[in-house]
Formats: sequence, structure tokens, C-alpha cells
Amino acid sequence: MARKDFSNGQINLCFNLFKKYNMTRYGMKDVPMKGRFYPQDDIAKKINKINNNISNYLEITRVDYDKDKGEFDYILLLNELEECFGIDKYNIIDNGINNKVLASLFLSVKNDKLKNISEKIILKKDYLDVLLDLDAFYSIFISFSNSNDKHYSVFFRMIENYVRYINTDYINLDRFMIIDKFYDMIKIDDLNIYEAVNDNDLYELTQAYYFINKNSESRGEFNISSYQEFIGIQEVFTKFSNLFSSFDIKWNGISSGQYSMLTLFSRINSEFNSNNDVIIIIDEGEVNLHPEWQRTYISDLIDFIMSIKEEKQQVKLILTSHSPFVLSDLPMPSINIVGSDFEDGTSLFGANIYDIYNKGFMLEKTVGQFSYGKIEEIIKSIKNNGHNPETDKLISLIGDKFIKDILSNLDSD
Repeated sequence: MARKDFSNGQINLCFNLFKKYNMTRYGMKDVPMKGRFYPQDDIAKKINKINNNISNYLEITRVDYDKDKGEFDYILLLNELEECFGIDKYNIIDNGINNKVLASLFLSVKNDKLKNISEKIILKKDYLDVLLDLDAFYSIFISFSNSNDKHYSVFFRMIENYVRYINTDYINLDRFMIIDKFYDMIKIDDLNIYEAVNDNDLYELTQAYYFINKNSESRGEFNISSYQEFIGIQEVFTKFSNLFSSFDIKWNGISSGQYSMLTLFSRINSEFNSNNDVIIIIDEGEVNLHPEWQRTYISDLIDFIMSIKEEKQQVKLILTSHSPFVLSDLPMPSINIVGSDFEDGTSLFGANIYDIYNKGFMLEKTVGQFSYGKIEEIIKSIKNNGHNPETDKLISLIGDKFIKDILSNLDSD
């Protein structure tokens, strides 16, 4: 479940933040979290698992078709398979029918066909019921894996019921009727199937089903507005992972910058749970922010802290930063620049970016080294050989008008 690697504890802090502070200034949505669930994918996967199980049993069973005994009508099954999965029954009949041929048929159904089938099924029946019904079929076919060949005919009867269900002829057949049919056919008690859900489980699943449908804005997506909702739906999806594998829960359209501010503000907010004074240490909290958000970072941070602290509560803020915008918002008594020997009286508060980079960060140059090297090459080339199309082309790329004019008017020695 991808949530920007948030732990459940961190997610709880974020929801607590949303209760106290409006994050729309950072583009956060009114509904901060989205769930995504595509039941048609889970239905297609479940059908594929059943098909594989059927194929495996057909491969290993020692009993084969005997038309004289009339144990089972393969042609009837082929008719159902043709209608359901679109197989070419005439080619199969012409080449002979046996278990290995049938096994290959169930394995041959492609993913696009499975998705088409699942789409057709959930148009006629609620997806939760379909998943539970298919899980009943799956549990029945699994039970044959450890059985002997005496249940061979029952196995084929269940295949027939399964294919008819997939083909929507038996769409009103539910999991209880499926299991009852199975036990009615075997007439003995040496084949047992597991119960996918009990009454309590069914209640949880039904509640989750209603929650998803109630909070859905578009197919496959639903809103999560609180930590309690997040925990509830996460627990259901995790507990019943055999039914649900295509789900995901994510913050609603969150970018790396939003992620940084959400994490930062939620953790700061969690420290203001009493009237005690607070010391906050932030290591390069602006590092993933857009330049405009870096420019407002100190102002936003102060506004946020002032909005959540108690009136008499004292707060000490200790920051590390490589951003010139951060330095420009701090008076010199609040700044300690490692390795700097500032002259007395130097102030970067409200200073321009050039001065901050030059004095605050001790940069030798305020342009990138690659472009600086190219400018040096242009100067050297013009002085030695005068202007040429190549140097003029490079000069046209320079963004600083002052430098561009100087180079354009530069003459050779």
C-alpha cells in the first residue's frame, strides 16, 4: 500500500493536523486521502486462479474420458466453455478430447478475456457477492487437490456449475447454494472445504462495501476523511487479502513538496499537546519545496506555530538550511554560518539573492560552473580569433543581458 512510506502513526498525526489547521494553502484537498479499489481486477484474478487449479487437477488425475461409460458429457462442457471463454470447440472435437486438452483450455484464457468476463459479471451482481461466490468455488476446487479419483465425476459437475456461473446463466447462484450443490453431489464427508467467511467476517465485509459505495466519487475510487475510516478500511482489506488484492490507499494527489510540509507540520503539531515550552529542531525542512514555497517557508512556519501554540507558551526554533530565502528572513543575531568570518555590521535580512549567495554561502560565482566555463571559452576564442558563428551562437544563449552585451561587443586583441 503506497502512502509515501507513512507509518500508521504518522498518518494519525496528519489527520490530527487536518482537524486543527487548514492545509489548502499548500494545495491539500478537503478530502486528504483516497482509496482505490478495482473489483473487476480481483474478479479476473480469482477466475484465473480457479482456472489454474482446474487445469492442475485435470493434468494429474488418472481417470480420463470414456464415451462408452458415459460418465460425463464433454461436448456439453465444451459448449459452455465456448460461450464463456470463446474457445474453438470444433477444432478440439476434431482432434480428440481428453483431460490434458481440457487442462490446456482453462490455461489458455488470456487476461483481456478475463477482464471482459469480470466486467460482464459485476453488471449483473454486486462485486462483493461475486468475490465471495468465486471464493466458494475456489475453496471447492482446492479441496479436490488432495482427493483421489473417486470424486472425478463430482469435479466435472462443479466445473459445469462454475462455467455457467461465469457465463452469467447461474448468476443468481450464491455461495451457499454453490457449497450445498457440492455436498449434495459428493454424498460423503471425506471432502471438506474451508469457509471463506463467518457471520462476523461477513458483517465487516458488508460494512466496508457500504462505506466504499457511499464515499465513491468515481468508479474504483473512494474518499477517506478520517483516521478511523483509514484504519477501518485498511484492516478489512488486509484481513481479507484473499478477496482483495487490487486496493491501494494514498494521500490525495500529494507532491514531494506537499509531502514535506504535511510531515513537518503534523510532527510539529504533535508536540503542542500541553502548555510546556517547546524546542523545535528542523534539518533543511525546505529542501523539497518549490522556490516560491522556500521564499515563504519562514513566514509560513511562524504563522503555523503561532496558530497552534498556547498564548504564554515559549517556542525556540533551531533550523539548518542551504536556502538563501531562509537567510533573507533572519536577522544576523539569529544566524550562525559555519566557516564564515563576516565583517561586523553585515546583515542578510531582506538582502538580495546575489549578496546572500556570495556572503552567506561563500560562493565563488553565482552562475553554474559549466556555463561559466563556456563564457571563459567565448572570451578566449574572441580574443584570439575574433567573432565567428559558433561563438555568436553561444552568446545568443546567455540569459544575463549585461554579460551578453559585453561579449557581443568584445573585440580581439
